[in-house]
Amino acid sequence: MTFTPTAASAAAAGFGFYALVWGIAAKLDTIMALFGFSNRGYANRVRQWINKNKGLTLCITEVVNFSIHGITNPAAVTFAIGGSLCNAVFIFCINPFLCWKTKKPVVRMKVVA
Repeated sequence: MTFTPTAASAAAAGFGFYALVWGIAAKLDTIMALFGFSNRGYANRVRQWINKNKGLTLCITEVVNFSIHGITNPAAVTFAIGGSLCNAVFIFCINPFLCWKTKKPVVRMKVVA
C-alpha cells in the first residue's frame, strides 16, 4: 500500500480537526459563559463522564466521525482514520491524565480522643 501525500495530509487534517473538537470540549466553561451560563464545571463533568465511559465515548465518536465523512471517498476515509487516532489518543491517554490531575485530594481529619 502506498501512502500518498494526499492520504497523509488527509489523515493529518483529520487528526487536527478532532484535536480542535477536543480543545473546544476542554473550553466548554468559557463557551457556556458566553451564553450566560455562569455555573462552572461543565468541562470537568464532561471529562469525568468520558473517563468513566471510555468505550461508549469511542463508539459515539466513531459513529459521528464516519457518518459525517463517509466511506465513499478514499481521502474522506483517511481523514476519518486520522480523527479516529486523535479520538483514541484523547480518550485513553490525555483525558485520564487530565482527570487524575484535576482530582482534589480528600482531606481527612484525625479525631483526637
